[in-house]
Amino acid sequence: ADYARALFAGNSQLHRTPPDAEAAVNSRMARQAVLYEPGRTFRVLIWEGALHALICERDAMAAQLDRLVSLIGLPSIDLGIVPLGAPMPFALKHGFWIYDEARVIVETIS
Repeated sequence: ADYARALFAGNSQLHRTPPDAEAAVNSRMARQAVLYEPGRTFRVLIWEGALHALICERDAMAAQLDRLVSLIGLPSIDLGIVPLGAPMPFALKHGFWIYDEARVIVETIS
């Protein structure tokens, strides 16, 4: 939760909006329940550089990395890392999730 809190607080500061991170953090934490639903499959790709960026306190970043490692053993998660040296035809800007042929979620910085 500390990692998510840092993300929301940083975005609030960047966009000069009221710091209402707690509701967003609680929502994000609750959203993770789908990872444990039977019959669900998630394929997650993370750019290696994102794992090295210190966007929050070291303890919170370490906890986030531990959380990612804990997902590796779940049968519903396919976690991959895009290496720093991988060629990319364009810059990646936002995360997205493809749930099935009808549902995609794009998380933007807005």
